[in-house]
Amino acid sequence: MLTTTVHVATDQMVLTYAPHGWPAGVLTGQADGQGGFQLAHVIAFPNSPPWTLSRLLHVGLEEAWRREYDYVTFWLPKDFPIRVSLEAFGNRLGFRRYAETTTADYYVRYRP
Repeated sequence: MLTTTVHVATDQMVLTYAPHGWPAGVLTGQADGQGGFQLAHVIAFPNSPPWTLSRLLHVGLEEAWRREYDYVTFWLPKDFPIRVSLEAFGNRLGFRRYAETTTADYYVRYRP
């Protein structure tokens, strides 16, 4: 069964990373209406270079600062299989947990 979800958002940003002319991954997100940018998806495609996720996040942060967002946020479900690894990766990029619920953790990085 195919399930389709349609989501329309204002100020949606989609960055496609194509280091050799063919997409290796995408980053999506949108303005949160309070001066920040919320990451929605960071996807490294199968067989992409091992640095794709890192490059996407660096480019995404650079774009957010270029657009003068004050901060960037993302959240991780507590039951996400690689949550611990993604949290550590986010910490290395300067993100810090700012909120927690029983089902998710929320992270922020402020513009330098």
